[in-house]
Amino acid sequence: MTRRLRFLPILCLTAWLAEPERLQAQEDQEKERPTWNVVVPMVVNVRGIGDVEWRTELGLRNDTAGEVDVALTLSGVAGQPFFFTTLASGESLTFADPIAETFGLVRAMSPLLITTAGARSVTVTASIVGYAGAQRLRPQPLSPIFGPAYSTLRSLGGLEVSDSVRTNIGLVNYGETPASFSLAVQRIVDRNVATSTLIVPAQSVLQLPLQGLFPLIGEGSGLTVVVDASSNTTFCYASMLNNETQQPRLVLPAPINARPFGN
Repeated sequence: MTRRLRFLPILCLTAWLAEPERLQAQEDQEKERPTWNVVVPMVVNVRGIGDVEWRTELGLRNDTAGEVDVALTLSGVAGQPFFFTTLASGESLTFADPIAETFGLVRAMSPLLITTAGARSVTVTASIVGYAGAQRLRPQPLSPIFGPAYSTLRSLGGLEVSDSVRTNIGLVNYGETPASFSLAVQRIVDRNVATSTLIVPAQSVLQLPLQGLFPLIGEGSGLTVVVDASSNTTFCYASMLNNETQQPRLVLPAPINARPFGN
C-alpha cells in the first residue's frame, strides 16, 4: 500500500501537466470541423386570404456517426436572430412553426440559413402548411438549397389564373446584395406575352399575384413564367390556391437553357 501511494503524486502531477495539451488538442479539433450551409428558401408565419394561417414545418436529422452543432439563422429579419443546438448521432429535431416557437416572432417571411459544424450537413426537410380553422391543408414540400444554383434561368409551368384558382409568384434572394429578377409570361414556349423586372433586396422574400405582375394577361391556364435572376443565390416558386377550398399547390422551378428575353 505504501509503495502505491508513493507514486500517486507523480501520476497526478503528470496528468496535471498533460491537461493543457489535451484541452488544446480538443480545441484544435473543434476548429478543424468543417461547416456546411443549407438554405430553406422561405419559412413563414402569415395569414392569407380566407384567414388561412400559413406555417413552415421544419425537420433536422443528424445522420452522421458523431455529434454536430447546428445554428439556424432567420436571415431576412432585422437583427438576424439565431438558434443554436447540438444533435447527437441519429437524433432528430422537428419544428411545427419555427418562426413562432423558436424565434418568438409572428407574421414573418424569411429565408432560413442552417449551418452545421460536423462531418456533413444535417438532413433538412421543410413543408409549407396551411390551417383553415381546424382543418390542416395538404402540406407542400419545399426543396432545401445545398449550394449556389447552377442555373439562374428557371421556369414555373402549368400555372392558372381564373375565378377558381389564384396564382402567386415568389422571388427569393438569400444573397448578401440586391438581385434583379426578369420575368416573362408565356402561353407558347419561347413566345413572351409580357415581361416585368423587379429588384429584390438581400435576404428577402417577395410574393406577388401573377395578375399583379402581368395585369393584361387575363384569365387562362397552361401558363409558364420564365424567371431570369442576376445572382445564383436566388430562388423562385409559384403558389396556386383553390379559391373555394384554399388547398394549395406549390410549383417549384425547373432550370432551362434557352434565353427567352429579347424576343
